[in-house]
Amino acid sequence: MKIELKQDKRSIISGLWQRAVVTLTTPTSKWLGNALGIDMSHYQPQVDYNLVGQYIDFAILKCGEGGLSYANEAYNVPWDHLFDQHVNGFYHQSDVVTMAYYYHLPRENNAGYDPGMKYALATNRKMLDKKVPQSGLARPSIYGWFCDLESWKDYDGVTVITPSNIFRSTVDLIELMKKTYPKLPVIGLYSSFGYLSSYCPQLIPWLVSNDVPFWPAQWPYILGTVNLAAWADVVKYFPSATADPMRKFQQVYRVPSDYAWSFWQWSGDKLTAPGVLGGTGKRSFVDMNFYNGTPADLKKAVGYVPRNVPQPPPPPPHVFTIDERVTSLETWAKPQGYAGPA
Repeated sequence: MKIELKQDKRSIISGLWQRAVVTLTTPTSKWLGNALGIDMSHYQPQVDYNLVGQYIDFAILKCGEGGLSYANEAYNVPWDHLFDQHVNGFYHQSDVVTMAYYYHLPRENNAGYDPGMKYALATNRKMLDKKVPQSGLARPSIYGWFCDLESWKDYDGVTVITPSNIFRSTVDLIELMKKTYPKLPVIGLYSSFGYLSSYCPQLIPWLVSNDVPFWPAQWPYILGTVNLAAWADVVKYFPSATADPMRKFQQVYRVPSDYAWSFWQWSGDKLTAPGVLGGTGKRSFVDMNFYNGTPADLKKAVGYVPRNVPQPPPPPPHVFTIDERVTSLETWAKPQGYAGPA
């Protein structure tokens, strides 16, 4: 499907962005209207989903990884063991749109190609089947899936995978997911200009001609690392108004301007933020992302179903004092002829 992309202005959290605008330059303020999100995996095992969910609109979570065959591989990480934790955490403790990504590992040896595709499908189905929009599922928890493409060497760490093998396996995996999950609103590709132009340029016209949602990684905007004292500070590090992750695609490969990015990873493991910790209990770096539209645009595009966000308990019933009870009785009795105490 084609996602409607708009650039309306909004406030993610009441008052947060308005207060921030005062101290921001005009270039950075361009992105205040965009939905803000993060992507995470097992590298972020300790998350305060309630806290983080107050400041982001979406989260893209790693569901697994795989290549063409794991039949006899010593290296075997079929699915991310914290995927369910992250999905359930955001689902029950926040109001965040959650999606998934699968780290795709093409191989130069195609001997195990068909079993590898079945393996990748089995891994994704194990993690997604009871979470995506489908018949009888009133409240889905996963609204999109991306093929994460950034690996260019075979498992030996030396052999560079040929463009034809990268192209074939990536296209087949995306098409397989479309066929398996026809009701999933977003099925797309995560990659970068540097990767695609160097290792598989033929994927670029395929993305455009098939209108595949694209999640580019482009993040040369933050020097060094930043430990955010508060989530509100993230606006200080937004990209400039002239930043455009599609510019090089348009200049070098003549990608038409109406083929826009759907999501954009713009920080590149440069930021740490409150509520996101690593395995040691210290803050973990986390990628920041935009959606090419407002939070309302995102929810409309994916058919978001509102969740039951926990509400504070109701206040206890009022306990009347003796004086209040007497006053109440007198108020009721006077119309009946009661003249008050003798």
